[in-house]
Amino acid sequence: MQVKKIAKTALFFERAVDAVMPLDRRDNIFCRSNRMSQYGKGRNLEQHMQAIEDAPDFMNIAIQMCSISNTRTWPIIKYYRWNFGSLHLEGAREVGTIEFRQPPGSKSATSTRHWINFAVAFVQMACVHGDNLDMARSHEVDSKLHMDYFKSMMFGGAEYAQMEKGDRDFLLNYLSQGPGRSLPEHRYNLIHWNTPEKMAILVNKSKKQDKTLKKFLALYGYK
Repeated sequence: MQVKKIAKTALFFERAVDAVMPLDRRDNIFCRSNRMSQYGKGRNLEQHMQAIEDAPDFMNIAIQMCSISNTRTWPIIKYYRWNFGSLHLEGAREVGTIEFRQPPGSKSATSTRHWINFAVAFVQMACVHGDNLDMARSHEVDSKLHMDYFKSMMFGGAEYAQMEKGDRDFLLNYLSQGPGRSLPEHRYNLIHWNTPEKMAILVNKSKKQDKTLKKFLALYGYK
């Protein structure tokens, strides 16, 4: 199922996509981390991807990717990097789409075209490789190798989409020279990061980002 391939690829490359996004699109409450959905934050990457593979229907995929609570009557919200909520018939307006919410607002035709091409290359890449992503090149194993893997896969996605040369070159140059040179901060399980020594590490990280510890933990911590 192509939807599963896109969902698994979105999880696998989430932090790589974060790395090439403007900073304010990494920690924005209107495009939250799919990895940190209600059903994702208690799992490692491989477990979360397997849950997507085992999902019996669109509703379950949407819950795995976009849930905010396991107690609400309707647990799905759209405010995630990839919104799968509209795939299910009970979703908003029954439109049956996947929405990529993370790119910044565009102020020009060039910027609009770029982010459309970015999404097209990503989805094309996911539909081809989503069932055989190399876990040995995940961000949990080697962050630099992961970024190189992401860029090469996006290059392939642009080719699969038969993108015009000018659009393809613009996209590939952005991926090579864009905002991110390395992976951004990941989430910290505060149950395991509650010792004085580990909390001191988080204090230093918050200072480097010019944030209060409370703000840093709100963005990057969970229990």
